[in-house]
Amino acid sequence: MSDDESATSSGKDQPASKQPNPTTQSFNAPRSGLPPFPPFDPITDSATVSQRWKKWIRRFENLLISLREFDSTIRRGLLLTYVGEATNDIFDILPDTGTTYESAVDSLTQYFTPRGNKDVAIFEFRELTQETNETLTAYYRRLKTKATDCEFANEDEEIKIQIIHKTRDPRLRKKALRESMDLKALLAHGTSLEITDQQAQRLENANTDLNALERNRQPSASQPRGAFNRRRKPPPDGKKTCRNCGGAFPHKDGMQNCPARGKSCHNCGKLGHFAKLCKSSSKSVKHITPLKTPDDRYLQDSDDNNCFTLKSTPNKSPETQIKIGHTPVKVLIDSGASVNIIHTEIFERIKSENNHIKLAKTNAKIRAYGTDSPIDLSGEFHTTIKSTHGQSIDATFYVTTAKSQCILGCESSTAFTNNIEHKQYCAARGSSYSEVAQAT
Repeated sequence: MSDDESATSSGKDQPASKQPNPTTQSFNAPRSGLPPFPPFDPITDSATVSQRWKKWIRRFENLLISLREFDSTIRRGLLLTYVGEATNDIFDILPDTGTTYESAVDSLTQYFTPRGNKDVAIFEFRELTQETNETLTAYYRRLKTKATDCEFANEDEEIKIQIIHKTRDPRLRKKALRESMDLKALLAHGTSLEITDQQAQRLENANTDLNALERNRQPSASQPRGAFNRRRKPPPDGKKTCRNCGGAFPHKDGMQNCPARGKSCHNCGKLGHFAKLCKSSSKSVKHITPLKTPDDRYLQDSDDNNCFTLKSTPNKSPETQIKIGHTPVKVLIDSGASVNIIHTEIFERIKSENNHIKLAKTNAKIRAYGTDSPIDLSGEFHTTIKSTHGQSIDATFYVTTAKSQCILGCESSTAFTNNIEHKQYCAARGSSYSEVAQAT
């Protein structure tokens, strides 16, 4: 063989990399300094390897676009360079991997996507629910990732149905069932609900902090001058208490769950706080709205009435004198009581002077203020009573063994429309004359 032939033969045996291809050079392929890119991990969490591989390929193809690499051979070389040693070991044992970038990606995709898992993927997709602190956008991303293995004919429709069924926000579900919405509109409405809730919570927390600051700075009506300068000592355990109900603060789900919300104070009559935390000037009468019964004369076993045993404050009791039959009796007017009460000793005196008055058995259940158990009753009687101005009405009285003053309830006292003392009492209902106490 001649020297020229030997040189020619040696040139043919040289690697292709030493013979530049003008066509390849036109793509501006990078020759050095390749940008970093994380390799694919096929070993960790094999249950999600299919989803992670598809996600890695999408990110890798974005890299190829930024590198302006469009030649299939170069793209294949970059794939095997960036994919990592573990994936290269798998690729080496795969059959029919071809010579192009597309064939290499298809071979790895088939390997990482087990056959026959479509039904399992759909089952797992249907089991996905929105978690407690998960936003709608994050929930959508989980559904979108899982839906890629399900091969749905209409992926957006399936995701929309899953959100409607498994969302934790009932407002979004009702909106979607009431109106025809596509996936985009559903996500937009759900996101707006979340943003509104967050803004409302921030405003509520700000108002709560502002109210607490104002209470520390300004004295209440019941505090002496200069009392607001003395700051309230924190509780020993360091926990905050609600200024309206006295319970732990903050309340779960905000102030709308405060037990005192909408409740009437027994001290000042205002809404939103309990009497034990009332800051108004203390009053001796607690105004209670009693339960109404269809007929106080005929009470069934299930009927409950309100009765208040009162210890009168000297010279301030709204008292009047009435005649029960022929017997004069001093009674305490209580517009908060729904029944009339007579003590046993008073009834015995009335009975001795009025033979027509008879004690009958009663099934009424009457509870004193602040107690859950009914007071002891001897019975009831119905009679005609007269005011000091000669006005007569029919009334039912309940006889109790509990020591208390005789009480003329709301219905009977208001019937004496010309009773001057009662008018004065009703006009002064904003001011109290007696204190409510449990029967002893």
